[in-house]
Amino acid sequence: MKKELIIVYTIILLSIILSSISRSESLQIIKTIEIPSQKFSKGDSSQSVYLYNAFIKDSNVYLSSNRGLQALLSSEDTLITLIESEPYRDNWWKDFEVARDENALFSPGKIWNGNNKNNLFVFDSHINSFYTVDLRDRKNIKINIWKKRIKGFSLNNPSIYNEMILYSILGSYSKLVGMSGNNLSDFQIIFECPQKLAKMLDSLWADHVCSPVFNPIDSTIWIAFNYYNYVYIIDFQGKLLDSVKIDSPDFKIPQPPLSRIKSNAVFQDWASKTTPVTSFNYTRSGYYILQFYSNENKIENTNIGNNLTLAWDIKSRKPVKLDVDKFWKVVGVQDERVIFKHCTKDGDEYKTVLYVTRIEP
Repeated sequence: MKKELIIVYTIILLSIILSSISRSESLQIIKTIEIPSQKFSKGDSSQSVYLYNAFIKDSNVYLSSNRGLQALLSSEDTLITLIESEPYRDNWWKDFEVARDENALFSPGKIWNGNNKNNLFVFDSHINSFYTVDLRDRKNIKINIWKKRIKGFSLNNPSIYNEMILYSILGSYSKLVGMSGNNLSDFQIIFECPQKLAKMLDSLWADHVCSPVFNPIDSTIWIAFNYYNYVYIIDFQGKLLDSVKIDSPDFKIPQPPLSRIKSNAVFQDWASKTTPVTSFNYTRSGYYILQFYSNENKIENTNIGNNLTLAWDIKSRKPVKLDVDKFWKVVGVQDERVIFKHCTKDGDEYKTVLYVTRIEP
């Protein structure tokens, strides 16, 4: 009887151990897209194009970059600029007035499908607003800033799911996550920063910015903070249901600064010892994928550091092992596809390759 009990306990222990081990998934490359080199030609400046986000629509690749909104059309082999980025003025309010009055685009970021086949939505990460891009006439691309704004708050890190927009709220540290319809209607604050977490972040100089993403399987919202090693899971009433740990030895949450003097040198020292979350996305194949940035082991003579990648199965809420090159950065997620960019330095230019991938069991 004693021997049988030992066998039973051994089986139970092994099952617990095995269930706690991360499942391993594979990253399948569906398509590789080389981005043609291109340089600025304004004044005496010469700067390679740096990509922030990519979106594939009807075999065309639309890109947000430091040059503006660009496209690699299936019928052409050159990168064309649809809308050039507007240069910054003396202060943000002047930039906002130009954007509002002239529909100017300053710093395009995330790109989504629009409300019809001829439209795209683009979020400007400087103006903190959405634009509609009309693609019907490729020789005369028209953009329109969404004039409706949420007074008193600024939006950040938006994610769109069907008719819903989730976003991080800037402008009040107590407010974190908001939700609107896809024209910024029906604004409501869903989640406020817990006092204990707010005190900790404040004491460490860490901002309260987060990335909220919808989980359609159980209608929850997952929230990844820029500088916190837990992802919160809440419902639409703002109730904290659960959390998952960012369990990686490479992820470093902020530590108390060496000096309370807020000089640039002190800040740079503080920032160099953290690994902020740079993107958090949901794939319709059933995964959350998170990247965080590390200054360590940069590509020689560049500012290109590591983009370390973690993933979770959204049904089990458990981490899955996913091997991703540390120099691959997520620049787009569409349905089941995850788009990575890989930059390399060749002389004075950065060469960029996009890898369109899918996570598979």
